[in-house]
Amino acid sequence: MPFFFILPLWLLLLVLSVPLFFVRRLRFLGTHIAIASTAAVLVSFVLSTLILLGSARLLPDSRFSGVAVISLYLLSIIGGGVAGSVFGMVLAHKLNRRLSWWPIPPAR
Repeated sequence: MPFFFILPLWLLLLVLSVPLFFVRRLRFLGTHIAIASTAAVLVSFVLSTLILLGSARLLPDSRFSGVAVISLYLLSIIGGGVAGSVFGMVLAHKLNRRLSWWPIPPAR
């Protein structure tokens, strides 16, 4: 259910990052926003799906297994988003270095 909020936010960030690619001084920021948000959504989705699939097999049928599954699911969405955004930032940083898309310092 949280993906109903995550996917529109991701699309909004992608739409906001596209114009940044056309401004030379802000091109690096567009790369960071687009790659970090995409990696965060992908890692969050994969991790939460793995938790849902694995919890049916690993957790025994008990009174609190439903609460445990929902808690693990929400924590995996948050943790996957954080891990994916950190991975995306590192990836965007390396891409910006390779393409030399750094902000141009003001002339003095």
